[in-house]
Amino acid sequence: MKLRPRRLRDLTRIGAIPQDGPEEALHKEVLVLAAVVMASLAVIWVVSYGLLGLYLSAAIPLTYQLVSVANLTVFAKTKRCRLFRASELWLSLVLPFLLQLSLGGFISSSGVILWSFTAPLGALLFLGRRSATRWFAAFLALIVLAALLDPIVADKTDQIPQWVIVAFFVNNILGVTGTSYLLLWYFVRERDRAAVMIAAERERSERLLLNVLPAPIADRLKAGEAVIADGAADVGVLFADIVGFTPLSAQLAPKAS
Repeated sequence: MKLRPRRLRDLTRIGAIPQDGPEEALHKEVLVLAAVVMASLAVIWVVSYGLLGLYLSAAIPLTYQLVSVANLTVFAKTKRCRLFRASELWLSLVLPFLLQLSLGGFISSSGVILWSFTAPLGALLFLGRRSATRWFAAFLALIVLAALLDPIVADKTDQIPQWVIVAFFVNNILGVTGTSYLLLWYFVRERDRAAVMIAAERERSERLLLNVLPAPIADRLKAGEAVIADGAADVGVLFADIVGFTPLSAQLAPKAS
């Protein structure tokens, strides 16, 4: 089914609540988008490895799909992001590693462990630099572990034709880079859109402020001056009333008066 932009936008907002700030709302949208995109792409691995008779390998991306659908359903009902986020990051990190082992190492799996990189990338987007560093360290540790285990699991299966291996190398490279680009593109677009809205709201507030206060006073308020009380020496104050002005002003429009 082809998702229209409006439907996609509605889908990414299934976990939104009124209390979310702009940044939290954007993080939720990108997280949902990542889960939907990767779960959709996993169909390729499920079908391909199933047709090749590699049922254990097909079961691993199928597990990701089923758990992601369950995560999305729970997230839509509870609006609780922490469990959903942690589950998706761990699935993205560990399952490609297990899939590579089940397929016989780096070559036979077409380097499918590349998909584990989406975990530290997601952590960078959703959790910040400090947490992302730990996730990236975990990714590097899995790469090293996969390299150590590669001689043991290499050539574990000869059921994968060479052309399939090459095709999946292309698919994995394009899939990881394309997904990463899509998520970053969406994140930057929404962040820029929010920045434009904030700038417009700030301009409206400033115009309103200038309608009430003189520009020098408004500038001092914006600079953080809390109490503005100026003194002036040798100033006289005259209170006067113009005869008939009050009835006259009551008959005039605000602009005329």
